Amino acid sequence: MVRQRCFPLAAVVALFVASPAGAAIGETSAVTFGTFPAIGGARGAPAMSADGRFVAFTSTSTFSGTPTLGRTQLFVRDRLLGTIVLASADGKGFPGAGDVDDDPNLARYALSADGRYVAFASTAPNLVDVDTNGAARDVFRKDLITGRVVLVNRGPLGAQTSTEVLGQPDISADGNRVAFVSGKAADLLASDQNGEISDVVVRDIRAARTILVSRSDGGLASAGSVGHPAISGDGTTIAFDASSAAANLVPGDTNGRSDVVVRDLRASSTRLASVAADGTRPGGAYLDDLSGDGRQVVFESESSFDAAVDANGTSDVYFARPFARAPGATLVSGRRVDGRAPNGASVGATISSDAGRIAFVSTATDIDPGDPNGSVADGYVASVNGVAIRETGRLDGSTPSRPVGPVVLAGSGAALAFAYNDASPSEPFLTGDSNGVSDIFVRERARLDVTGPTIDVIAPADGSTISTSRAFLAATVNDPSGVASVTVNGRPVTVTVDGGVAARVAIVAEAILSIEATDSNGNRSERVLRVRRAAETQPAYGTADPLPAPTTEVTGVHATRDGRRRVSVGFSLSDGAVVRVRLLRRITPAGGQVGWHPVTAWTRAVLDRGRQRLRIATPVLVRGVYQVRVLALAGGVRQGASLLVLRASSTR
Repeated sequence: MVRQRCFPLAAVVALFVASPAGAAIGETSAVTFGTFPAIGGARGAPAMSADGRFVAFTSTSTFSGTPTLGRTQLFVRDRLLGTIVLASADGKGFPGAGDVDDDPNLARYALSADGRYVAFASTAPNLVDVDTNGAARDVFRKDLITGRVVLVNRGPLGAQTSTEVLGQPDISADGNRVAFVSGKAADLLASDQNGEISDVVVRDIRAARTILVSRSDGGLASAGSVGHPAISGDGTTIAFDASSAAANLVPGDTNGRSDVVVRDLRASSTRLASVAADGTRPGGAYLDDLSGDGRQVVFESESSFDAAVDANGTSDVYFARPFARAPGATLVSGRRVDGRAPNGASVGATISSDAGRIAFVSTATDIDPGDPNGSVADGYVASVNGVAIRETGRLDGSTPSRPVGPVVLAGSGAALAFAYNDASPSEPFLTGDSNGVSDIFVRERARLDVTGPTIDVIAPADGSTISTSRAFLAATVNDPSGVASVTVNGRPVTVTVDGGVAARVAIVAEAILSIEATDSNGNRSERVLRVRRAAETQPAYGTADPLPAPTTEVTGVHATRDGRRRVSVGFSLSDGAVVRVRLLRRITPAGGQVGWHPVTAWTRAVLDRGRQRLRIATPVLVRGVYQVRVLALAGGVRQGASLLVLRASSTR
């Protein structure tokens, strides 16, 4: 969630009501009803974890049994367990003696994909053991499992900034990187080229370094103020607002107005996102959100970025791909009937991680035909092609008579959170809402995902004895929401489109093989195996091989289906060699151990040094798990084997 620009609303109050994990799709429930339905005092816009299980909000009321000291505190609700924890507290649980920033138009707080970490800005001087700048505003990251609080605004030598920062933090999916705005703090970087002009920076907590983001391709810091950053899931791409004075960030910025800029840290590339399809740069754009991969941006502007459809003279939501070959903004908040800009303002957009859905608030009456509450602000969810559906109605299908907003879409798109100000007990959103103030609600858009990926280890078996110096690990990893990452003993490994995973792990005497997988909603799962090394008498797989022990190895293998009766195998060698390749299929006899059945005979070829490719002729393959085994020989010496898992079907 990025800064949520919204229509004027009263202070948001959080209610505390249990949201059952099995809530039906389309059902709307309050996030914060409790024992006393009249409780009130919550503020700010909601923030959500990727799957919508965790919702963050601010309040001066007591929700977790810990007093708030009359300050604006940050709370996180677990919708699965129905619990609320005070997030803006120190490591021992004592509340912060300062206020958490929660202005929905300026400030923000954000949750990691799995809801474990939350980043926020606060003036509290007691959240960490040593706070050298007192009650000045700082940025913090809280681990909601361990309770540990990390001070984020640190300079190159690890020292806290001597003055306050503006804050406005956003956090990467794994919680390691936090993007924020420096404000007048000039001691975050080893060399601050623009003095007290605000910069967007990223703090890598594990690496203990702060990186300047708001810079040009040539390395120059912005000449004007910047703010409101949004960070990609992997923490390498950051989008932000650039004021008219920050025109030096991208070439040709001569519109003299605010723009939306995106920085790719890996490619050291800065791009302008607020560009029309015809290449013009109208300006007057403000960032709303960034997709999980950092390639898509949503922003809002009163300018027309597409004159053919936008002539309403008010704020609209646009979608852009700044790193595409032909970047250009597309209207999202259009009318369903013809895609043209509606008759009211649309603001405060958030985008799902896969960029498939965009949520926003609009006062227009003609986006969704038959809008019964007229120009009262409603929440919509649109696809990238602009087909928007109103999703902030009541359980009985009626539309509230008062505005909703801001709205926040969970990263997976599975849930939509929004605020509703009923103003009096006579206009509640849900039955039983008697507090007469704003509440936060969540609408279920998909089943709540709380399980990690399924890890199916193919080989080696747990407790097995390995006869080589390396164990060749093969597994499949699958999850309905998609697999985000897989590590083996903490090292990232590649996952094929079919969910196949292969890795080599050195074995000395005994080793533990730990496979950890994370899905796109931040859920994790792990499998742990123990293997032991024995005397070298045979290859890691198959029957005894008369060849001598390995000396070097195949450096990489990649296999794909290449027609119905062929498998294409590519690999790299450390030296010239004779190569043998074979395809096997996994079999699991009833009550027996996993085994491998040869599908093809060994294919032999004499190859030169470097990357090679072979095609293995095969019978029609039935659906199943396959293994490509590569054997490299040089001067009669077996160089090693590498393995990759395939899923194949005769229907392809």
